[in-house]
Amino acid sequence: MNQRHAPSRVALDPLFLYIPIIDECNKCLGEDKTVRNAALILRSLSDIPFLIRIVIKIRVLIRTKILLPCPVLSFMYNRIRYGPPSRNILCLVQVEFLAILSVPQVAVAVLFFKVKGSGYFYERSIINLVLLFQYLPRIFRIYLHAFSIKKIWIKGVLNFYLYIHASHMLGAIWYFLSIQRGTICWHEGCKSPEGCKAIHYCHEIDTTLQSGNTAGQVNFSTKFFYTMWWGFRNMSNYGTDLKTSNYLWENCFAILISAIVLLLFSYLIGNVQTCMQQLTSTNLLEVEKGKEGEIRYWMSRNCLLEYKKIKMMPNINQNLLDNMDADAKLVKLPG
Repeated sequence: MNQRHAPSRVALDPLFLYIPIIDECNKCLGEDKTVRNAALILRSLSDIPFLIRIVIKIRVLIRTKILLPCPVLSFMYNRIRYGPPSRNILCLVQVEFLAILSVPQVAVAVLFFKVKGSGYFYERSIINLVLLFQYLPRIFRIYLHAFSIKKIWIKGVLNFYLYIHASHMLGAIWYFLSIQRGTICWHEGCKSPEGCKAIHYCHEIDTTLQSGNTAGQVNFSTKFFYTMWWGFRNMSNYGTDLKTSNYLWENCFAILISAIVLLLFSYLIGNVQTCMQQLTSTNLLEVEKGKEGEIRYWMSRNCLLEYKKIKMMPNINQNLLDNMDADAKLVKLPG
């Protein structure tokens, strides 16, 4: 499995955020075992070939000492860079190993349901941070994959996929944070020394809870498409319609939405500029070849001696190249 499978593997991670559910009848936190088992199986199946690939590459490096592109150096210098032979293995595994760590499985499927007591808020905050930082290496691998793509239409498809996936991811995070907000509301109702209140109203409750989308009786397909629609809607307006409270993670999430949309928009503009430059360069090269062919035909028609052709062609090619560079600079100027 190589980098072109990275986008499909990343799409599986948000499924773990749909595992928690709220039992409205008993007012307790539960888990959707069907979603949990499906997410664990799919993620494990996608990780096994990738892990085998890493082991094979490490063995090849140890035996042959071949130079391979270093992901971090390529990202820093914005072009393919090769690490020193002694650091080839480190360059290979530093991003890929972090990307296959089973943090989502352990954090959501196991640790999330074991958080109890007075430290529930801080422990779940740590889980949120771990999920976020473990996701970064996977996104970084998609960027490296996009960096190596040359075909323009494939880049366009990848840009559209990133927008779809961002909506999918943000919708899943919104659902997950809504579950946490509901459990925090329960804890607030039980802070009283007299015990838990029979009725406790959280004034800053999320609209997700009000819609009933977190309830256990709602099937997964309804949750999935509802949250994805929510992600599409808020990405299209930069999250400006979100009404946040003083809840920490709610505000962080709203900031994250705006930041992701701005990054995707900047990335799209950069790709459009790159594609335009590539098309311009391709067209200018075709024009240069056409002019060079016309010049050679003129030389043959006027019976120029071969040694004169050899002597003249370097100057002619240089003049064509200078004209091509001038045309390229004019194309880049604002209209």
